[in-house]
Amino acid sequence: MHQRIARNTLCVLLLAMLPGPRTGSTASAPARKAPPAGRAATAPATPSPRPLPEASWRLVGPFRAGWASAVAGIEGAPSVFYFGAAGGGIWRTYDAGRTWRGVMQNERSAAIGALAAAPSDHNILYAGTGQADARYDIMAGDGVYRTGDGGDTWTRVGLAGSRHIGAILVHPKNPDRVLVAALGHVFGSDPQRGVFLTRDGGQHWQQVLATPVSVGAVALT
Repeated sequence: MHQRIARNTLCVLLLAMLPGPRTGSTASAPARKAPPAGRAATAPATPSPRPLPEASWRLVGPFRAGWASAVAGIEGAPSVFYFGAAGGGIWRTYDAGRTWRGVMQNERSAAIGALAAAPSDHNILYAGTGQADARYDIMAGDGVYRTGDGGDTWTRVGLAGSRHIGAILVHPKNPDRVLVAALGHVFGSDPQRGVFLTRDGGQHWQQVLATPVSVGAVALT
């Protein structure tokens, strides 16, 4: 008890010895150094205005299909976009979320990990199946799907053994040239991991980034 009192007293004494403003004087900020001779003073940069000052978030649904795991918009058509669900396929809206329609509902895979629209042809989209965010009950997929009619029909175009796809990049001018990041089997070794490239819309795939059987790819930039 006496040691505690002595320790507290020592702390108070040390704090009391710290330098502070003199009595009767006012502390002031240090003077700003003048710019070197021949160099004009630069005014502080003003923050740029918000790009969308009136924008705000709102819930647009739909209230089914699980959580959204991938999204894709159409350049030049702000009311048209798609989302892939963790266990409910792909959904499309033409009216900025007022109404939704399930457009990938009859394929073998219901989990979507990646979704991308071709910048040069908005009717062409690629979907990578299998949840890409690891969790205790993660759902696997069966490869990459492609649509050429805006999502009305889908065709599987390869990488059936990838199980979980995390990202897709489509060439800005060639919709048949696509990169895919494959995570692979979450709970075991898998040779179909890494980054894959197709130059013919999914008919053939080339592994352009090989990874060990226990290491996959989940993102592309």
